[in-house]
Amino acid sequence: MSSMQTELSKTSEDTSEKSANIEAFTKRLGEIEKERQEKQARFSELQDQQEGLKEQISVLEESQEKQKEELSGVNRTLDAKQNEYNLPKSLVDNLEGFPEAIKFLKKNPQWKEAPLLSDVITCPEKYRVTIENFLEPFMNYYIVDAKQDALEAVHLLTEASRGKANFFVLDSLESCKQDSLSAPSDSQSALDLVEYDTKYENLIKHLLGYVFITTDHENHLTTF
Repeated sequence: MSSMQTELSKTSEDTSEKSANIEAFTKRLGEIEKERQEKQARFSELQDQQEGLKEQISVLEESQEKQKEELSGVNRTLDAKQNEYNLPKSLVDNLEGFPEAIKFLKKNPQWKEAPLLSDVITCPEKYRVTIENFLEPFMNYYIVDAKQDALEAVHLLTEASRGKANFFVLDSLESCKQDSLSAPSDSQSALDLVEYDTKYENLIKHLLGYVFITTDHENHLTTF
């Protein structure tokens, strides 16, 4: 009996200890489950972020491809424009097509360089040919500030036997006043279509003050 009571007491102690262990285990198990749920929630959140990033990457890749295509197109256009620019620039640098007198004066260090009419006036592409055709007789005229500048050029050309050049003398145009004239119906004043430095205002008004551009029945631009 004594032996059995001792055994029972020991068993009771073991049971209490195991109950305590089970309680601690159950508590720890609850903590682990809570941590698992938190990590699962975080994992799901990261998965959603990953999916979002994948979509953003896909959109960015598509945008990148589109921009590559656009850049390629821009580069092709730039190359074409560069080639278009190089030819006339080469012609201008070499003064191809210019009269001998102009080539001589352009390269002569003894004369103060002056612009040609073609250097100081610009206009939209749509009207360029029309206005250039009208001004064609004067496009290679030099523009000088004073009569003395023109006389110096004439002297150099005469000494070198390099032909003749034409000049617009700004001083002689200072007192030239251009009366205002309204554009006829269905036409535009050429002065409203060209751009130039204010220094040449009197000259441009003198040349284009009474010039108007209209469209004929075949939709061609004409001047009158």
